[in-house]
Amino acid sequence: MMGVPKEGPSAGISITTGIVSALTGRPVRNDIAMTGEITIMGKVLAVGGILPKLQAAIEAGCAEVLMPKENERDVQMTPDYMRNKIKVGTFRRFKKCWRQRLSVGRTVDRA
Repeated sequence: MMGVPKEGPSAGISITTGIVSALTGRPVRNDIAMTGEITIMGKVLAVGGILPKLQAAIEAGCAEVLMPKENERDVQMTPDYMRNKIKVGTFRRFKKCWRQRLSVGRTVDRA
C-alpha cells in the first residue's frame, strides 16, 4: 500500500526542538534553520523541496541548516554558489542534532 501525500511533516524537527526547548528551559540558537520529518522514536526522515528551503535559509541570514542525512544527495546537487553560502548539518537522530547543534547549554529562568 502506498503512503498518502501529506503537508507539514517537514516541520517535525522544528516542532520537536521547540517542545524540548520549552520543557528543558534551554534556548535554541537563533541562527539555524531546520527541516525534517521525525518519528516517535526520534529518527529524522527525508523531506522534499531542499533547494527552496536552502534558498530561504540563505535569504533569512541563517548560518546553518539542519536536515535529514537522507537528503545529503539533494544538497550535493544544489549549485555551488548556494552551498558556499551556508553550512549544512545532516542527522539521522534528533538526539544527536539537539546535543551537537541546537542547545546553547544554558537554561532560561521561566519565572
